[in-house]
Amino acid sequence: MIIKKVQLENYRSHSNITVDFTKGINLILGKNGRGKTSILEAISTVMFNTKDRNGKETGRSYIKYGEKKSLVDINFIANDGREYNLKTEFFQKKPKKQILKDMAGFEYDENIQEKLEELCGIKKGFEETYENIVIAKQNEFINIFKAKPKDREEIFNKIFNTQIYKEMYDSFLKEAVDKYKEEVKDLSYQLNSLKDNMEDKEQVLNFLKDEEKEKKNLQENQGKILSVEKTLSNEIKDYETTEIELDTLIKNIKDEEIKIKKYIGLLKENIIEARQAKKSKIIVEKTEKSYLEYMEIENKLKDLRENLNNLLEEQKLNTLYKNSIEKLELNNKTLKVDISNLEENLSKNSEIKDNLEKEILELENKEKNLNLKLKEYTNLLDKLVKLEDLKKEKVEGKLKKTTEIDILQKDLFSKKDLFKIINIGEIEKKLSNFQELEKEVKFLEEQKIIFETEIKTLKKSSKELTDKVCPFLNENCENLKDKEAGDYFSSKISLKTEELEKVKEVIKEKSQILLEKEVFEDKKKQYFELKKLIENIEISLKNEELNLKEIELDIKTLDMNIQKLIENQDFKDSLMLREKKKELEVELRNLNLDEKRENLKNLVENLDLEKTKILKNQDLIKENIIQIGVYSKKIKMDTDTNIENSKIEIKNFENKLDILKNSYNEYMKNIIFAEDLENLLIKVEKNIKELYSLRANKNLLKEKSLILKEKIKNIKIDELKEKYIMIKEELNDINKKLGSSQEKIENYNKILEKISSQEEKQKKLLIEFKKLENKLNKANLIRNEVGQMGRAISKYMLSGISNIASVNFNKITGRTERIEWSNEEKDKYAVYLVGQERKIAFEQLSGGEQVSVAIAIRGTMTEYFTNSKFMILDEPTNNLDTERKKLLAEYMGEILNNLDQSIIVTHDDTFREMAEKIIEL
Repeated sequence: MIIKKVQLENYRSHSNITVDFTKGINLILGKNGRGKTSILEAISTVMFNTKDRNGKETGRSYIKYGEKKSLVDINFIANDGREYNLKTEFFQKKPKKQILKDMAGFEYDENIQEKLEELCGIKKGFEETYENIVIAKQNEFINIFKAKPKDREEIFNKIFNTQIYKEMYDSFLKEAVDKYKEEVKDLSYQLNSLKDNMEDKEQVLNFLKDEEKEKKNLQENQGKILSVEKTLSNEIKDYETTEIELDTLIKNIKDEEIKIKKYIGLLKENIIEARQAKKSKIIVEKTEKSYLEYMEIENKLKDLRENLNNLLEEQKLNTLYKNSIEKLELNNKTLKVDISNLEENLSKNSEIKDNLEKEILELENKEKNLNLKLKEYTNLLDKLVKLEDLKKEKVEGKLKKTTEIDILQKDLFSKKDLFKIINIGEIEKKLSNFQELEKEVKFLEEQKIIFETEIKTLKKSSKELTDKVCPFLNENCENLKDKEAGDYFSSKISLKTEELEKVKEVIKEKSQILLEKEVFEDKKKQYFELKKLIENIEISLKNEELNLKEIELDIKTLDMNIQKLIENQDFKDSLMLREKKKELEVELRNLNLDEKRENLKNLVENLDLEKTKILKNQDLIKENIIQIGVYSKKIKMDTDTNIENSKIEIKNFENKLDILKNSYNEYMKNIIFAEDLENLLIKVEKNIKELYSLRANKNLLKEKSLILKEKIKNIKIDELKEKYIMIKEELNDINKKLGSSQEKIENYNKILEKISSQEEKQKKLLIEFKKLENKLNKANLIRNEVGQMGRAISKYMLSGISNIASVNFNKITGRTERIEWSNEEKDKYAVYLVGQERKIAFEQLSGGEQVSVAIAIRGTMTEYFTNSKFMILDEPTNNLDTERKKLLAEYMGEILNNLDQSIIVTHDDTFREMAEKIIEL
């Protein structure tokens, strides 16, 4: 990521400033109080969602005193290689407003913060990674390593994204293990309950076999009785069928007799209707001529009535046209009166318009003069306010600088007091004694080695003599006395061993004394470090005093410039100038030019409107005259005469209808009967044929009934039924026993099915139980592994970071120690500086060492945890001596060479040579 440009308006102490950045290392250089940190804070706030330097989020803290809002406008090249523009406005009380656009003009109006996280290339823990890795704030960037173990663990777990493993261990993995434990317990209970409630399968099978045998015997007996029962049933059924058939025949004979009576009655009715139809036909033939004449007159009447209705409609239209003509003529008179009134009003308003235009012209000249004066006052006020604000800023800077000098002086006095306590002469003397002692120990060590060699040689010689070999000639010496040789070497070895033990004892005593040497070396080192620190503080104090004098000189210069600006003016300060400016603004408002222009505009609009109305009324009069002509042509003549003639003709025809009405009614009354004569004759013929058929069918049914009565005459039906009842009762008894037997068999089968189901369920539960036990074991194993995973991952990453950070530290300081970053249970992200003979915790390092170690680690972490290749360093040389500043500047390029862009803010010139761009404030 590369920031190209930052523009600030009314932000903190900046009224309007634009800062251009380049790729590589950018150095913002300037004295304290120049607003260097405000530029970094603007980048942090709008792009990385951080709080202000006081930990607040309100827009008020970002707005310059006396202003209502501020603007931060940033152009940057994002991680995707495209250029974007981010505008952020802060308000006194309202929430901030952000607009994010790419250079193609596409605007991101939703989830801007999420889009920024993506564009900035920070992988995880956006705010934490930025606050603790990407930016190193003034006097703060070592705090993350000095924090309490619990706080360190919380911060770095988020950065390393390893807190997820602890969350997994404590949340759903624990829930899974607890769930499996509960399920195993439930299954175990189910298995035991199932075993206790299961019946004896063998016993149930024996009961089933006995019952099936009993059922078979009953079924055989049932078969025999059923055969007898069937024969009896057939005989009874045959008798009852015949009896029913006989009853049916008797009923059918009665039905046939009823039908014959019915058809005789129907035949009589049809004969009577046929006679009546014949009479009606004669009447119809007589009245047919009168009926036709009546129908003809009625049709003519219908046409005459329709014609009369049309004439009446025509009469209504004539009346309507006449009324419309009267209305249009009346409307024209009204329009002419309106035109006369409008022309009179137009004349009056034109005169008022001319007077108003003259008045506005005079006031505009006055407004122009007042605006020129107001502009002059505004320019003077801007200059004066800028000078007064600059003076105020300088006075605040003077106060701050005075405070810093007091702090440095107090620190210098405390360091000098501490320096006086250390006696370097005594320390040097002690260290000189330790050197002599070391030489003695070295000599004794050499003596020890000589004694050990001699003892080893004597022991070897003693063994060779024991084996009859001369230790000097390496030849056999059979005549040498074993005892003498043994005594000689034994005494020699004993003597040398005593001397060796004495040397060892002396070495031990002197080595114990030498352990104190490190204490005096540390005191000597502390002496020279304190001496150098005092020199640095004295140099800083002189620099700060010079800066204070410069600020005081600047304040005097500003006082002179303010005095020069208000010289020969009719005001003494910015407050009086503001009052005069307000008076001019009030006078301008009192001119009411806008109101008069608005009145003039309204008057012109009214005049145009009145002219339009006159033209519109004239057009309406013309249109009305044309419409009167159209209506006059549409009015028809002789309509009333035609209506009267039609009414007389209708009356004549209605009289003729009254004369013919009786004949017409007789015709209508008899026509239906006359037309039905042929149908009635056909019905009579059909009725006669049906009567013959019904009588023949009745005789046939009587013959059949006699045959059936003869068939059942000799059958004893009561004896058959009694015998059938006895057989049926015997069958019912067998069926009850079979039902009982079948019920028992079904119960036994159900019990067996239940046992089989329980056995199957038991097998499935056992399989499920083993699976659950396996899952529980695996879940416990996974949970334990996940619980350790976060620490394992962080250790692996810390090892890589430590190695690269150690190289960076060596380059910065020129020292050979290595950085060790540990995440054991007792350490929790503790940082150590490890040398050949010592291992020092971060909290115990000097201020310069802490800064060097922190920069080395954070530079490495920037590469590890972000894709942005971007870093900010705010006053990185604080607490570093001159030599270390030079080393830091010399190798800073190597530390930042893998980044696309870095921004360093400092008041120190040390970094000038390494920067690609220098921005001086």
